[in-house]
Amino acid sequence: MSALETIDLCSIEGSMKELSQSPNDNAAHFFTERELCLVVKVSGSASSSFVYTPLLAEYSTNQEFLEILNNHKSESASQSRKKSKSKAPYSPQTARQTESSKVRTENVKNRKKSLAITKKSVVK
Repeated sequence: MSALETIDLCSIEGSMKELSQSPNDNAAHFFTERELCLVVKVSGSASSSFVYTPLLAEYSTNQEFLEILNNHKSESASQSRKKSKSKAPYSPQTARQTESSKVRTENVKNRKKSLAITKKSVVK
């Protein structure tokens, strides 16, 4: 890469994270829990327009995504921070993960109860 190219991240919706704008900030300020991001090559300079190229082949050939990415309205650091504190949007995957977590927690509780009963039976 030349001196005018950097690497950044963007959401799968095409919103740039612009990590280089706040190099000393904690990553928690930029990301929501389990957020999916893409690595993006940023070409250009402040005096010219930037060109954003996803480094994942599936997205680098998707014209619709490229248009969104290169015509994006960047998230500022403060918007990213607010976003990281807000709840992640509902998705079927999130619902499944939440349900799986509840089931695992319930299974652990049941196993602990079962072990406690078994120990009491053995002690008697």
